[in-house]
Amino acid sequence: MALFVYLAIAVAQVRLRRKLEREEPDRLTLRMWLFPWLSWVTIALMAVVIGAMAFLPDSRAQFWLSLLTVAAVLTGYELRRRSERRAA
Repeated sequence: MALFVYLAIAVAQVRLRRKLEREEPDRLTLRMWLFPWLSWVTIALMAVVIGAMAFLPDSRAQFWLSLLTVAAVLTGYELRRRSERRAA
């Protein structure tokens, strides 16, 4: 499950950093080494590890349970978002 969280954080970092560079570049006070290449390499390596979990027999159960957990969290998030939209 932690790999899925780290993957989401890495993707969000790339997307939000690009948006901030476009809209408010003066707010960027900390430069990241090798951006965005290092972030893309990190994302690719995490995807490889998650993919390997799906094919290795010892970690296949963990992969499916993690995928089920991610699906449950995303479903809960979407239901909550829809209920808040209806209330507003």
